[in-house]
Amino acid sequence: MYYKLVVLFLQYDVLKYPNSLHYLQKYLSRIKENAVQIIVIDNKQETDLHPQKKDGITYISGNNSVWEFSGWDKG
Repeated sequence: MYYKLVVLFLQYDVLKYPNSLHYLQKYLSRIKENAVQIIVIDNKQETDLHPQKKDGITYISGNNSVWEFSGWDKG
């Protein structure tokens, strides 16, 4: 599938900013449906998991060895 925009969303503590992903989705909903792919990099989840899809969002594990820098690198 072809996407116009792929968004990498790095998270670590979902309790500190509980609605941030929701706000991002709301903002991105203005773009044509199926034109955006969101990939959540969970930097708190350091075990290597296969990408998981839930509600149209792909979740992958991160690597918090060098804080957010390693999470972006993993993504």
